[in-house]
Parts: sequence; C-alpha cells; structure tokens
Amino acid sequence: HIVRAALEGIALSCAELLESMSGDLGRSLTEIKVDGGATANSLLLETQADLLGAPIVRPEIVETTALGAAMLAGLGCGLWSSLDELTRSWREDKRFLPNPEHFEITSSLRRSWSRAVPLAIAFGEG
Repeated sequence: HIVRAALEGIALSCAELLESMSGDLGRSLTEIKVDGGATANSLLLETQADLLGAPIVRPEIVETTALGAAMLAGLGCGLWSSLDELTRSWREDKRFLPNPEHFEITSSLRRSWSRAVPLAIAFGEG
C-alpha cells in the first residue's frame, strides 16, 4: 500500500505539473515521452496515462541522461553526423493508453490529492 501510494503521488504530482504547462501553452497534451529509472514501473505509467488522458510512451532505453551525454560526446567527436541521426535512434518500448474504465478511480485519486496536499503543507509548517 505504501509503495502504491508513493507511485500514485508521483503520478499525481507530474499530472498537476504537466496540466499546468499545457494550460500555459494553450495546447492539449497529445502524448508524453518519459525517461528515467521510475519509468520502468508500468503501474506508474498506466496511472499517469489515466490521469492525463493521454498516451505515455516509454523508450527502450530509459536511462537517457547518460545516453544523452554519450550521444552528445559522439556527436562532438564525429561519431554521428547530426542531431537528426541521433533522433532516429530513439525506439519505443511500450505505449500506455488511458483507460476510460478507470475514470472513477482517477477522479477519486484527484479528490484525495487535492485534500491531502494542503494538509501536508500545513503539517510541514508546524
């Protein structure tokens, strides 16, 4: 239960941030490409897709920080000729689609989140 709550907290926090960014841009989210170690967890990405109502796309190589540094070094020393060549090397592992059947669960999570965040902030203030 604790691990699931932590994963849901990550998903809700990211959803809040991405929705804010989307609003600032005045554009809807059509797809989110993710990376990093946490993206190995499918439950996290399924929850994220349900919360955002948009596909979440995980690459074959999730540790892209190190990969990006290596690619830029390779580009700098001439191993690759262009950023386009590097972009073409990106490969999708799995796509997580929103499940409309999870709407009630997602709505309940959002309600709980909107109540819990101010309480946690107040608790932290002492």
